[in-house]
Amino acid sequence: MSEASNAKTLKLSILSPERNLFTGEATSVIVPGEVGSFGIYPNHAALIASMDVGIIQIRLLDGETMKMVVDGGFVEVKNGYVNILADSADTLDTIDSKAVEAKLAEISKEPASSSKVKEIKKAKTRILLKQN
Repeated sequence: MSEASNAKTLKLSILSPERNLFTGEATSVIVPGEVGSFGIYPNHAALIASMDVGIIQIRLLDGETMKMVVDGGFVEVKNGYVNILADSADTLDTIDSKAVEAKLAEISKEPASSSKVKEIKKAKTRILLKQN
């Protein structure tokens, strides 16, 4: 895709330090930005933004939606390409619900701190994705 001006799809790549989570085409992607979720569509303006803990929603070419959890990172949009670099991430298949619930119970016993709040948010986001 040399010219993105009339593109109908996005070239999407989602990477974490552990693995390549997704590479392919999509019609849109919604990412959890630091100040709220935002959508990226074909012909989107160039952008670099930081992400918060949250759920990425990918609208695939067949109309299905794929979801995954990210624990922050960065997203870059340029010329019809979307590159997402996640600090860490899980797909629906890689989330161990029992382990996440045990971690949440353990964290809840600890004294309050800003790192505790982020860990609780990570655990609850994974539980939310698994329930939906």
